[in-house]
Amino acid sequence: MKTIYKGILESIPYPIVFVNLDHEIVYINKRASEVYHNEHKYPNIMGQSIFHCHNEKSRTIILEIVERFKNGGGEEYLLTNKRNERNFVTPVRNENGELLGYYERFESNEEWKAI
Repeated sequence: MKTIYKGILESIPYPIVFVNLDHEIVYINKRASEVYHNEHKYPNIMGQSIFHCHNEKSRTIILEIVERFKNGGGEEYLLTNKRNERNFVTPVRNENGELLGYYERFESNEEWKAI
C-alpha cells in the first residue's frame, strides 16, 4: 500500500511538501524537488525547517494556520503571493483526528495552463 500512496503523490503535477508538527520537511514529491532544487536553487531540503523557504511574514501566517489546525479549525487554507501563485495548506490527521502535520501544495499560473 505504501508504494501506491507514494505513486499517487509522485503523479500529482503540483509541488507537494509534507511537514511535521516541528515544521520539518519530511517528504517532497518529484515536482517539489524539481521546483526547490532547479528553480529556487535550494539544496536538499529534506529534514530542514519549512521556514528556510519562507520569509518572516509567511512564517507568521503558517504558524497561525497550524494553530488553527491544532484547535480543530479549518481543513484547508488558500494563500496567494505577488505572482498570483496559489499555496494550499492542508492538515494531515490520523484515524483519531489527531494532527500529524500539514502539507503545502503550490499551483502556478503556468501549471494551470499546462493541465
